[in-house]
Amino acid sequence: MLMHPLVENAIWHSLMQTEGEGTITIEIKSKSATHKSHGLKATSQWIEMMNKLNSTGAQVHIIDLKDEQGNALVIRVELIIPL
Repeated sequence: MLMHPLVENAIWHSLMQTEGEGTITIEIKSKSATHKSHGLKATSQWIEMMNKLNSTGAQVHIIDLKDEQGNALVIRVELIIPL
């Protein structure tokens, strides 16, 4: 439920705009390891509610990755949910 809007955004706003093939990588790790979309807003609200109810400390981070010349490459979305 949390990841769906993020993956959907990646498909619509990145892969569909890219010529050729594209890749979406989803990494699930264990405990050790300026534009807001509607999906991101919904996810942020869900995390806020979950944190209020359960004090989980869940977070979402949006990171714009760029090449050496400062050109946009990809956007990395980190969804952190402490277990």
